[in-house]
Amino acid sequence: NVSTTFQFTVNIYRDIQLSEVDTGSKDIIEGGSVYYGITVTNVGNSADTFVLGIDETSVPADWDAQLGSLTDTGSLAPGASYTFSEAIFVYAPDDAVADDIALIYIVVTSDADSNTSAEFQTRSTVAQNYKPTIQTSSQTNNGAPGTVVSYTFTVTNAGNGNDEFSVDITEPNADDCSQNNAACWGVDLTPDDVTPQMAPDGSFEFTLNITINENALKQSYTVVINATSSGAGSDGSYTTKNVYVEVSARADISLDSSGTSNIEVDAGQTAEYNLTIANDGNDEDDVSLSASCDVCSEGDWTFQFV
Repeated sequence: NVSTTFQFTVNIYRDIQLSEVDTGSKDIIEGGSVYYGITVTNVGNSADTFVLGIDETSVPADWDAQLGSLTDTGSLAPGASYTFSEAIFVYAPDDAVADDIALIYIVVTSDADSNTSAEFQTRSTVAQNYKPTIQTSSQTNNGAPGTVVSYTFTVTNAGNGNDEFSVDITEPNADDCSQNNAACWGVDLTPDDVTPQMAPDGSFEFTLNITINENALKQSYTVVINATSSGAGSDGSYTTKNVYVEVSARADISLDSSGTSNIEVDAGQTAEYNLTIANDGNDEDDVSLSASCDVCSEGDWTFQFV
């Protein structure tokens, strides 16, 4: 019998497999942050430790990316895996524009062989922030019943993407107005009730003319201006601004002597008249009474109010 011995040398093979945790693509708001997780698997044939890094050349200007608190897997046997639930944090700048995309790469390198590495791409897309603001040139105007007061206000796109805004005006006594036209105020908004499409920081000016109701009391009334983004339903997609109408006093009284306007009496007797005085103005009022008689020049006439 002949015995033969063979000796084999197995070369070390190093390789890395990366897979996402949850997702490798997320939305991010301007000035906000997101994180990404990855699972690292040793698909080589020898135990190895793998170290996380960031491809700094992939980080866009004004963006930032930072590794999580754990940056290596520890020793992994062939076929073993390690999951980083927060491998990298991505930070968007405060002025990031809607739909901007940052493709930032995590680099995983073998600790035993720096030439063995793999990359994982993260994709961060800036979500649109729908945000109108309203500025008024004057917040309070004064006027009498039946007159017109005017306000100029500007709607600004304070969001981070192109947007348009619809404007709605709620007049005083709006609930009563829907049931009784006599309670309505006149509302005239020019040039329209919607802005054109505006880029971030774009603005559009409106003029609001309010006709004060004829029956308005002497008091302060609130008019509500509402601007709503085309992205209605999103957080912050609408805003309101109150302006105020200070209605001035209007003095008006009426006098009624129905049934007692003509009374015949003899000389020396007293004629008694019943008078009804109504305050037809829009505020509390004190009324003083006096009497005169064009044909009472002869004789001793006196007048008394009781």
